[in-house]
Amino acid sequence: MIVIPSTIENIATRADGSIKIVLGTQIITPEKVGQLFELRSKLGYVALKNAEFQPDEIQALTDIDEDLQDWGKSKSQIQRNVLFKLFMQKPEGYQDFNQYYNAKIDININHYKSKIE
Repeated sequence: MIVIPSTIENIATRADGSIKIVLGTQIITPEKVGQLFELRSKLGYVALKNAEFQPDEIQALTDIDEDLQDWGKSKSQIQRNVLFKLFMQKPEGYQDFNQYYNAKIDININHYKSKIE
């Protein structure tokens, strides 16, 4: 875990309903810079408050279970988010995410329908 004093510089909403947060740090050590680059593009957890974290708070944050990454989302919301990411990477000729989503869901539905006797 890495704790870095920082400031929220920008907040923006994304098409899938998630939020992008841009943080600016104070001057940090080369070791912390290295730790940040190791975390690039990896799932992580962020805790913000306008005071330093106390040792017990840091321990509580360290103990968070990674299985909570989709906490609060239904399986269908997680599936939709995954399909949106795939659409953004490779739209397969679709111009609109809703068309892409419906096509992929129909494929999935038909797959399981074919298994019913």
